[in-house]
Amino acid sequence: PSPIEALKKAIPLAPFVASYTSGLKSSGHGFFIGRCPFHNSQSQRTFWVDTKHNVCGCFVPDCIAFCNKHLSPTSK
Repeated sequence: PSPIEALKKAIPLAPFVASYTSGLKSSGHGFFIGRCPFHNSQSQRTFWVDTKHNVCGCFVPDCIAFCNKHLSPTSK
């Protein structure tokens, strides 16, 4: 495996992200939600972590961590 893949397997994502994300809480089935560390979302939990697939991102399209481009109706 590549060094990045080895690192992703060695470090659990949720505890690592929790140190940077305020209010990260489980919403069930290995999915966590918290405040995004990349923009000022003090009142909304927009940052997500999927421990099953070892990925994370933000729901806000203008955020640098926006990872939901596949959900956009204009994307192919």
